Amino acid sequence: MTCRPVTRSRTRSAPACEVGAVREVLAGSISSYVDDRAMAEALKYLLGRFRDSDVVALADQLLDGAMSPDDLARELCRIQRETVRASIDAARKTIVLLYPTPTYREHIAGLADLLRASGFNVVIALGVVCGDRFERDAQAYYAGTLGSLSLIEAWDFVDLVVTPVLATELPPRAKRVYVLHDIHASPLGDERAVSDIAGRLCAYDYVYAPSPPVVDVFARLLASQTTDARRTRIVPGGYMKLDRFIADFAAHRRDAKSIVYAPTVTGYGLEGVGSLAAMGDAIVGTLLAAAPDHEVIFRPHPHTLGTREVQDIVDRYRSHPRFTLDANASSYSDTYARARFMVSDISGTAFTYALATLRPVIFCSFNEEEVQRRFGHLRYVHDRHRIGSVVHDLSQLSAAVCRLLGADPTSVSGVEAYRRELLFNPGLAHEYFVGQCPTFIAGGTGPGWVER
Repeated sequence: MTCRPVTRSRTRSAPACEVGAVREVLAGSISSYVDDRAMAEALKYLLGRFRDSDVVALADQLLDGAMSPDDLARELCRIQRETVRASIDAARKTIVLLYPTPTYREHIAGLADLLRASGFNVVIALGVVCGDRFERDAQAYYAGTLGSLSLIEAWDFVDLVVTPVLATELPPRAKRVYVLHDIHASPLGDERAVSDIAGRLCAYDYVYAPSPPVVDVFARLLASQTTDARRTRIVPGGYMKLDRFIADFAAHRRDAKSIVYAPTVTGYGLEGVGSLAAMGDAIVGTLLAAAPDHEVIFRPHPHTLGTREVQDIVDRYRSHPRFTLDANASSYSDTYARARFMVSDISGTAFTYALATLRPVIFCSFNEEEVQRRFGHLRYVHDRHRIGSVVHDLSQLSAAVCRLLGADPTSVSGVEAYRRELLFNPGLAHEYFVGQCPTFIAGGTGPGWVER
């Protein structure tokens, strides 16, 4: 947290007799000294969860004299830890669902209610405040950083932390579960990116995996590590997001005239095999031309929303009546429910979409020789034909679009059987996870779990 000292003169106007007014003025007072807008929003959210007595006490401290930014951060950290601790039942085990970023929050949606029904305390921990539905949970708290302090690292009462993102700052004594957000053995990047992922995995006790190809890939990653910090186990669990999305799609399916273009993330050494940087603009233009009565929804990977490549495409097509940008970082269910088919490249979301909707994917592989050289050993590459087709240039893309527009229906034969073949515990991934939580907390193992 970068801020200037908050002094009496700056907070004198806070009416001490009205807690609501004190809270509002206090939030404004502290936030006005933060340079980063996102951090200002996080601080307002943080203060909004404090008890009235703590708000008044903090306001009194600020009014009594100057507080340095470090002093303020430490006091906010202390109050927040005690606020969370006071909100839980000390007789129950406490599980934290950690969302370090706005991305992948939908991946473990639904767990909170099931875990609470099973007798666990459940706390939602947010690394970023972005205003989505997860932040409206009564037990949701900001748990990112304040200056050099990590709020969540002060939570010494947590038994288990569950996250869909490889976070590095975690509750110290809690067991840790990383829930993989890739449904298939998707390309992870170059050697440096893969090494970084492998190193981070070693900070976790469990990796909750959706499918055998993913188990194989991550077992090799873990085997490459020599650290003895933790004994990481891979759990053949299933894909929670898909189970929920299948039900949502069945309920909200729409045969709208829409096509979604969802390229993989840029960076991570994926240059030359992804489509966005080199061909994204041309792909969008080809789709608009080949499907003149269809909306083209551009859904870049959430981590690339602020990149120049994405902004250039948005700037070029924003005035086109059939172009839509989907910038929702935490959910894509509405977009996928109305998309007639998907155009992607090597993104894991291609398999998520097809297996949820049973609708086809066109894989843009404009450098197939490089894809085969680097990732030809992955089942992801071999299985692309199970859910769609692979094209190697814009003319093939245009022809494939025309074929799909003329198809009725557009579902891919055999995808439902492939889904049953591919996934662990289809339809029961949430229930299996909840049932294993006592084992996770105890540091135990289960049948078929792969141990590093």
